[in-house]
Amino acid sequence: MQAAPQPYLTKLPNEILSDIAECVKEISLREEGDYNPLKTKLSRFNFEADVKARQATTALDQCCLVSKRFHDIFRPFLFSYVNVSCCVSGSGGSTKFVSALELIQGLRRLLEHRPEIGLWIREIRFSIDDEVDDLLMGHTSVHPDFVAMLSKMPALTAFKFDGYMVGASWGALHPSIRDALREVCQLDTIQELRAATRIIPMDVLMSSPALRNLQLFATSTAFEEDDSLEDAPLNPSEENSASAADVSLRVGRLPGIQSLVCTDSERLESHLPHLCAKYSPAFQDLRSLLLVSNIPTSPLVLDLVQKFLRLTGSNLQELQIQIEYGFSFIRPLDLTPLTQLRRIKLRSKREGGVYANDPPKSDDETFVQMLVQTLKTLEGALHIEEIDIWVVWEHYQDSHNAEDGHGRHPDILRRLDSSLGCFADRARYPSLQSVVIRMLCVCMNLSGEPWEEVDEPGDLPRKDLLPTLHSDDRFRLDVFNEVEVDEWDEFDLA
Repeated sequence: MQAAPQPYLTKLPNEILSDIAECVKEISLREEGDYNPLKTKLSRFNFEADVKARQATTALDQCCLVSKRFHDIFRPFLFSYVNVSCCVSGSGGSTKFVSALELIQGLRRLLEHRPEIGLWIREIRFSIDDEVDDLLMGHTSVHPDFVAMLSKMPALTAFKFDGYMVGASWGALHPSIRDALREVCQLDTIQELRAATRIIPMDVLMSSPALRNLQLFATSTAFEEDDSLEDAPLNPSEENSASAADVSLRVGRLPGIQSLVCTDSERLESHLPHLCAKYSPAFQDLRSLLLVSNIPTSPLVLDLVQKFLRLTGSNLQELQIQIEYGFSFIRPLDLTPLTQLRRIKLRSKREGGVYANDPPKSDDETFVQMLVQTLKTLEGALHIEEIDIWVVWEHYQDSHNAEDGHGRHPDILRRLDSSLGCFADRARYPSLQSVVIRMLCVCMNLSGEPWEEVDEPGDLPRKDLLPTLHSDDRFRLDVFNEVEVDEWDEFDLA
């Protein structure tokens, strides 16, 4: 009897089957068509997902049953992502809480018994809680398990530390933990790192030559619950504590960073000079930049942002900046160097009035001038595809008049229209797909109650508000009230 012909799929090269497995991994835990972001990182070790999701029979499992060859190619993707976070295990009446320390011990034992699984792991993510905090400083008996576990993952491409260590720093970590973190960051396979620099200093983070995506996030939240630590200093020697051996490893091995995220707003002024002075060659090919600064403590912050834009601007394709402006520090940014820019998202927020101890009317005028002048410098970005402008300001005052808040919307929109009107020229900007302006103004009395709203701009004809852009189908205007807005702080950092 002649054997049945094999499907063409079974004849595909291993490299193509691996690409297919990657795609299947990203979608195989979608249930009944509903999309859950937690499930896009399919893994038996994604402890942030619920028990049912981790134990579900997925399309990836089914692909493993096709043949031994399929099993060998698809199975590693079930273990490619580790998310160490406290979780609930079991089902029904037998559920129990499992701490991150227990997970670390269990993973270490598993990797000792099944070392091939360690070779399959590509990304590991830790959520720092009080127990993990103690582990990192060597205050528990589990820190050797942590070190041993990391040593059994030699093919990591992404390493992420999420959370805050209250008052701790690199120098406070147990020496064996520092050595383990340094070894992970120096892996030739590491392409993505995410951490607070209070925990891992820049010289260590930048020691991998394959690094492409660097995320530095805020540490200031750590102090919100303990005012006694508010002024706890970060020793400069800890920030730049790489040994001579570390520096020698870095020489000639600088990474080529393509994506930089810095939401460490309290220390932005210390990060940017450090990056420019010591690592400027690493950012020559930067493609994506996200910066967040909450009420800069000095004009120096905006000067540093401008300097970094000049350093990286020639190749930058995506820019996201979120700044809350203090009264004395409002100044425009020059975006002229960003000639290759494809996407830009600017979020500008201003708080004024009695609580901010400055005059709202003059402050708003300076704020609007800054926006208009900044957007004018975007005119040379001939390859731009998306422009997204968020304008938010809040006033706290003991009296209210029609010139405040919503009453100023028409004038502000007309001035924004004048600065963005050039983008209505389709011949000059053939790649442009959308221009979005989103506005929010909240006027509050001293008790925190909103004033009566006056003349929403939505009540006026669009052609009066936006003489140039109103007829362009690529343009959208959204005007929000306080209740409708919940996305000001939602930059996508997943």
